[in-house]
Amino acid sequence: MNKFGKSQAYQDRFAYEICGNNSTYIEIGGYAPRHKNNTWALDEFYNWKGFTLELNTDWHDEWKSIRPRSKIYFENAILFDYLSAVKENNLPLEIGYLQVDIEPPNNTFKALQKVIESGISFKCITFEHDKYQHNEDFDIIARDYLQSKGYKVAVYDVMSRKKKEPHIWNSFETWFVKDDIDYKPISWFDWLKKNNIKV
Repeated sequence: MNKFGKSQAYQDRFAYEICGNNSTYIEIGGYAPRHKNNTWALDEFYNWKGFTLELNTDWHDEWKSIRPRSKIYFENAILFDYLSAVKENNLPLEIGYLQVDIEPPNNTFKALQKVIESGISFKCITFEHDKYQHNEDFDIIARDYLQSKGYKVAVYDVMSRKKKEPHIWNSFETWFVKDDIDYKPISWFDWLKKNNIKV
């Protein structure tokens, strides 16, 4: 399990905890292909497959050089046809892991709605709400929405450090699992302790 750590807050390790080897993903908001990327280790070491969406085409060459086997679409996540992409990539309608992380949070929520309403389900989801820097609480909005769709909170108060003040932590994400998965809600710091992860 020591191959994880490139993701921002160990989202890849959480996804592996729920899904194990040989699973699948949809990554909405890929950013860089390796650094702070939530699917790189899953692709590289654990035989996962799936696809990524990233709007910023500046990452194109780096993705192609570092992850030439990974499928990436440089398209708008809110308008994207997820069902067609699932079929194109020979993926099942139940995917292991969904990451939703674009800017700002209202767009992240719209992308979440788009993929869920397309008829695709997931074993686990990491949703970036960035509630520490926005007036509208998309953490609560996403929780209510996903609970109505058969998901429950797994890990809450997922934190990130402020760049200029690393002693300050901000809650920026919540992680979910399907209702039928036996998982009791836990704070991120307690989840780190449970998994012997030091930050």
